[in-house]
Amino acid sequence: MVKTLTWFVGGSLDKASEGLAGAGLGKQYRVDGNYRPVALRLYMGTAPRSDVLLDVRDDGATLFDTSPQMDALGIYKEYDVFMAVYPTIAKNSYLTLALTSAGTKGSGRDLTVELDLEPVSES
Repeated sequence: MVKTLTWFVGGSLDKASEGLAGAGLGKQYRVDGNYRPVALRLYMGTAPRSDVLLDVRDDGATLFDTSPQMDALGIYKEYDVFMAVYPTIAKNSYLTLALTSAGTKGSGRDLTVELDLEPVSES
């Protein structure tokens, strides 16, 4: 059964990004088993005027070869491509959301990020 982790950053990303480039946003999750990422969805309540780059990290290491981004004027984007060779997200790992770049002023409002994880059997 797929597990979905959700991050919500309310308000303006201009405000969220002040001094936070590369820093964590919202809560961190400790996973209760071994998983692999299968999908990532980005939603914006108000579209950004320029690209917004994000990252989801497993104990500080990215899950992606290329940072996910919400394109300028976009309000929804979905990813199903992660790192080409990515090890299993291990039990008790911490997953965090980071804002890599919020672009220029007017970087959008009310960001929701959903990460779907599929269990991996322990062997």
